[in-house]
Amino acid sequence: MGESNQPDVPTNNRAPKSLQWWLCVANACVALCFYITTAHLGVGHRGDLGRMWMAGRLVAEGQGESLYDQVQQEATLRHYLDKDTIQDLHQKGIGWLTYPPVQGILYAPLGATSPAAAQWWMVQISLCAVILAAFGMSRATSGVVPASIVVLTLLFQPAFFCNVGSGQNATVTLAIVVVGWSLLQRDRSVLAGAVLGLLAYKPTWGLAVCWIPMVTGHPRAYLGMFASGMFLVIASIAICGAHAWAEWFEIARQVEVGYASHGDWVWARRDLVGLVEHGFGKVSSVVSWGISTCVVLLTALALHQGSGKSSERIQGSLLFCGVVLSCTKFMYYDILMATPAFLLAWSEWKQLTRARAFVLTILSSLFFGAFLFAYDTWPLCLPLETAATLGLWMWCIWLLMKRQAV
Repeated sequence: MGESNQPDVPTNNRAPKSLQWWLCVANACVALCFYITTAHLGVGHRGDLGRMWMAGRLVAEGQGESLYDQVQQEATLRHYLDKDTIQDLHQKGIGWLTYPPVQGILYAPLGATSPAAAQWWMVQISLCAVILAAFGMSRATSGVVPASIVVLTLLFQPAFFCNVGSGQNATVTLAIVVVGWSLLQRDRSVLAGAVLGLLAYKPTWGLAVCWIPMVTGHPRAYLGMFASGMFLVIASIAICGAHAWAEWFEIARQVEVGYASHGDWVWARRDLVGLVEHGFGKVSSVVSWGISTCVVLLTALALHQGSGKSSERIQGSLLFCGVVLSCTKFMYYDILMATPAFLLAWSEWKQLTRARAFVLTILSSLFFGAFLFAYDTWPLCLPLETAATLGLWMWCIWLLMKRQAV
């Protein structure tokens, strides 16, 4: 018989279907245990969620114009929380709310419930966000990174438990970024931008992703970002008034000062600037923005250099590292945002040499097991997760800048 004219079928890194099914079963068990232990025992409404719930409550009651009125804030909290909790939530000179008016609009449905019920719903939203992010990453990588692997990795990460325990929204931010990136991978630029524009509720991360369409060659995404972002801003002005934004900008300025001086904030932060300050002392805002700019420029240069001759998953890993390292302010629970970078890097394990795999193993161990190195003080410890993310960023740049394909 003659030789077959059928082209060679390229191999990929996709996990066997049997393994994927077993991982789905494991996901269901883990999610069920997590639901039972966290959804009913979480006290985030006595922590960060209490402040966000209060903003939503004011909007739900038609008092959006008093969003930053400390007298009204305290009166709202007093109906549902005890005096000691209210005192703990208060931030001297700022009040009880540091988030922009957009967040008050989005939290209005939760504000219509009690604080404890809002915490319960926030756990469900967090689980849904994890699943959404998992399917977004799986779709973007054509199944090479299985959704089951993403779900398990996120659920077992300490930052995830701290996030839902305090009622924070890092999983929602993660889902927005992953879904937006997934849509860009499929050349649905405007829709991707509309998704990324939802980060108007969390401006620090909104600024950290605004450069993605530019360096990935999807300028039309800015149309979607502008449309969805402006819609949220205009809605907040209509409900809370333009003066609410002026008041928030003043609060943001005060937070800028406290972020670098408040003891717990200094040690709980995980941004790259915080890592630099731990090693070299306090830096000015000019230096802070300079560091972020350098990260963006070097990321863009490496992506341009590696375009067409390296794996898209390594490029994606570098992109997520760049987003995390260019964000000027975030806390330990937001380090969850760097998880996709490590998953994308490991999806190339079959193509890695032993030396490269060894380096990636060290970095991953430091990232996912950072709390083990300081279990008695975590998360008020050195930002080891940030150091690991910085190492992965440099590792990806090194791979992309090589002339040979990965």
